[in-house]
Amino acid sequence: EESKRGESFWKHRATDREAISGSIRYEVLKRAKGRCECCGVSIEDRPIDVDHIVPRSKTGDNDITNYQALCWLCNTNKGNRDRTDFRQLEGFYAERVDGCLFCDLQTKDRGRIVEENTLAYAIRDGFPVTQYHTLIIPGNHPIG
Repeated sequence: EESKRGESFWKHRATDREAISGSIRYEVLKRAKGRCECCGVSIEDRPIDVDHIVPRSKTGDNDITNYQALCWLCNTNKGNRDRTDFRQLEGFYAERVDGCLFCDLQTKDRGRIVEENTLAYAIRDGFPVTQYHTLIIPGNHPIG
């Protein structure tokens, strides 16, 4: 793997920690569909770590139920400060509200979408101020 991606791709990995078996890592990454369960970045774009939801330093177990897939950046930012479980975040982005203009655009008026990914979509503004005026709308957004 190092020969394909280069040494710098793996420099973030700590070498003083207990290794997680390949089969457990595979199951965690499969469940996360190869994406960070916090920010949604793909394993193709950034290395993905297997994170302890409840940190080992805070009595967390080495058990698959205590693991989530986080990119190295989200994992580093989370650290061992809290017990945030990001595994259900994808469902949060799938939630739709009847009558919401932004939800309706994404589901009923897809012709206006110029780009989209798992976290957001972009449309040309209906009342543009400049040429190519574009709105970027998160998949889950505040209502009100």
